Formats: sequence, C-alpha cells, structure tokens
Amino acid sequence: MDPAVACYLAGMIINPVIASMKKRRAWVWFLVSFLTGPFALIFTFVLIVLPRVIPMAVGSLIQSLGGRGEKIFKENLVDEMEKTIVKLKGSFGEGLIITDKRFYVLKWGFMAGNTFGGRCNVFEFASITGVEIKKNWLTGTFEVLTPATQNSQKSYWGNGASSAIKSDNIVTFQQNKFNYFQGAVNLGRELISKFHRPSNPILKGDYSELEKLAELKEKGIINQNEFEAKKKLILGLS
Repeated sequence: MDPAVACYLAGMIINPVIASMKKRRAWVWFLVSFLTGPFALIFTFVLIVLPRVIPMAVGSLIQSLGGRGEKIFKENLVDEMEKTIVKLKGSFGEGLIITDKRFYVLKWGFMAGNTFGGRCNVFEFASITGVEIKKNWLTGTFEVLTPATQNSQKSYWGNGASSAIKSDNIVTFQQNKFNYFQGAVNLGRELISKFHRPSNPILKGDYSELEKLAELKEKGIINQNEFEAKKKLILGLS
C-alpha cells in the first residue's frame, strides 16, 4: 500500500478517537468538580467555621491545663477552699485561673520563658484595677490590670519586655478561644466589682453607735420602740 494512503487512513481512524477522548476528559472533569464541590465546602466549614462557632454554642470555662499546667496550679494554690470559676489554657504554655478569691496567671515552656519548671503569678482582688481583652483576626490577649502593669504595652508577637507571651499578667490565646476568654473577662469584672463594692457602708461606719444604743436599751434608759426607731435612723432605713 502506498505510504501516503496508509497515513491518510490512519489519520481517519485516530483523529475521531482523540476527539472523543478529549470530550470524555471534559465530562470527567465536570463530574469530578460537581461531586467534589460539596466536599470542599464541608471541608472549609469544618476547618474554618466550626472552630469559631463551637465556643459560642458550648464552652465550659473550666478546662484542663495539661499535666504541667495543672501541677503548677496545684503547687501554688493559696487556699484549698477556693472555688475555681475559670480555668483556661492559653497559646504557648500559659494558663488563666479565676477563683472566688483571686486571679492566677501561669507560665511554662520555652515560649513563655520557662524551658524547665514554670511560674505562677497571683493577683488578689484588692490589687486588681481591671481586666482587659484585646482581639485581632487570629489572636488575642487577656490582661490583668494593676497599678504597676496598667500602663505597660505588650504585643502577642513582641520580643523581650514587649512580649505578651512572657508577661506575668497576660495570657495569650487564638481565635478558637475568643468566646471562652470573653466569658472570663465578663466574670472577672463582675467579681472585682463585687469585691470593691461595700456590702453595707452605713453599718460599718456606725457600728459603734449601734453598740452604744444597745447598751442604753439593756440598761433600761430607752425602751424597745425607741431602740428600733433610733436603729432605723442610724441605718438610714427610716
């Protein structure tokens, strides 16, 4: 057979096959995209959306600090009768504990400045002027403010003295714990406000007068009705 004729016949057979394969490949890619599209959406939802939604829906404010953190807290607990209200783990070997009596900020690990061992900083309600939370897109900081620390400037990615991770009054966290630490701020502010609010300032200021009034009643100088009337006047109840 003439070589030219053979090439022509081969082209007549091969070209339609190639064209068919190209069409099939296009359909294959369409089907693959159609089927994997929902999975890509689910994958994105699980990795990006859920970490931000779950803390809003559930979110216990008492969590494990891990073996090392729990050990440091146990060793530095001031009063065994304290009630733990908040216990959260930060980003790099950090822990925040709020009890009904005081705040604890724990640091351990290389990033926090303690390759071996750890440290615990205790803040009594009386020395705390406030608590502050700062949130960026992916990171945040929880800061315990005192007269000695409230003017200091710290950064999540700072170095040396400006490092929030190494700071004794700050706990850093990531975006999946935004709502946990916001809850800690709300509870902490409530506890501090309650501590600094006098329970009964009139009674404290005039306790001696009430004692004298009770003595007059016991001696019969004034009767029960006069005692009750004077007591209400001292307590501001009249």
